[in-house]
Amino acid sequence: MGGNDYGKKKIYAKDAYLDLIVHKRGKDGFGGYDNLFAIEMKKQGNDFEDDKIRLQYLVDNENGFGYRAGFAIRIVSDKRNNDYALIIESQYYNSVDF
Repeated sequence: MGGNDYGKKKIYAKDAYLDLIVHKRGKDGFGGYDNLFAIEMKKQGNDFEDDKIRLQYLVDNENGFGYRAGFAIRIVSDKRNNDYALIIESQYYNSVDF
C-alpha cells in the first residue's frame, strides 16, 4: 500500500491481519502491484462478518490494495470420523480483472 511492500496493511485506520495473502512483491509489468488473492479462514461456528468486509475492501481497486480475489473459507470437521472439509463460504473478485 502506498509503495511500501513491507508496510502493514491498514483498513479503516486499523492494522489488518489476514490468514493468507498471495502476492508478488514489487510492481508488475504495467507499473501496478501484483496482488493475487487473500484468504480468511474460520472453524465452524465462528463469525465471519468482519472478515468478509475486510475481503471486500481488499478487492476493491478504489482502496488501493487491488487484490484480484478474496475468499472466505470455512473449516468443517467431524472429529469422531476424522473427516475435515474446506468450504468456500464467500468469494469476491476485483471487477477490473474479471
